[in-house]
Amino acid sequence: MPRGEQRSTLSASVEEQTHCTRFFTALLDFNFPKPCQFHDKVDKPDTRREGCGTLPICATIKQKAAQDVNNREATNATCEERHVPESPEIRIESEETCLPEHILHPKPLLIVLSGPSGVGKDAALKRMKERGLPFAFVTTVTTRPKRPGEVHGKDYFFISVEEYQELLARGELLEHAEVYGNYYGVPKEQVRQALARGQDVILRIDVQGAATIKKLVPDALFIFLAASSMQELMERLVARKTETGIDLERRKETARKEMEALPMFDYVVINRDEALDEAVDQIMCIIQAEKCRVVPRHIEL
Repeated sequence: MPRGEQRSTLSASVEEQTHCTRFFTALLDFNFPKPCQFHDKVDKPDTRREGCGTLPICATIKQKAAQDVNNREATNATCEERHVPESPEIRIESEETCLPEHILHPKPLLIVLSGPSGVGKDAALKRMKERGLPFAFVTTVTTRPKRPGEVHGKDYFFISVEEYQELLARGELLEHAEVYGNYYGVPKEQVRQALARGQDVILRIDVQGAATIKKLVPDALFIFLAASSMQELMERLVARKTETGIDLERRKETARKEMEALPMFDYVVINRDEALDEAVDQIMCIIQAEKCRVVPRHIEL
């Protein structure tokens, strides 16, 4: 290569190197802005851009996001005002109901609690009274002698045969029967008064008397109280010590016949030994369920 051409090529190369050196020197001297720390709680001013009036990068982003949220809320509110009609006013009458009156306010029931002698009818009613249940307990009239511990007007009305015949002649006995040579009857007036007060009436009578009421008031509620076995029933009669050997045998035969009348009743409750409260609870459940009947019982005397 000629010497002149070598000099021109060399000076061009030196000049290019000089330009590159100046470029990289300027690049190193330039202060680039630091990356924005989005997690900083306080935005620091950009000291590299003093006097330009520009907000820091983080503050600018936050302000823009807030403006976008406000704009969306305003747009949504405007759309709701334009396109969503006001709900029509619905008036509900306070006394309006879709249920019939007899379900909201059930009528009183006439409850017949029956079963063989010695099964625990008296004990069940006594426990109901001790619990203070709001029932009307009709007191039966009878001509039999008063047993030890019984109270006139509470357990029974103990009357003479003549008084009994007078009530029977006036038609004032809802039910009457002769049991083991003694007369029993349920006074109608007690039942009428209790039903008029809105009280449920419970009658405690034998199976023969229940059959009579079934014919007169078929819509009454009939509950049969039974022992768990015939042996258990006889043991209770013996423990009661109110019957002789002949009477016990007669009651045993009568109890077997009375068990045959079970299909006449609506419900049966087993009164087991040492479980009187359980039997009473079951009777209460039956009465409560009857209050929820769609078709109510209609009681007429």
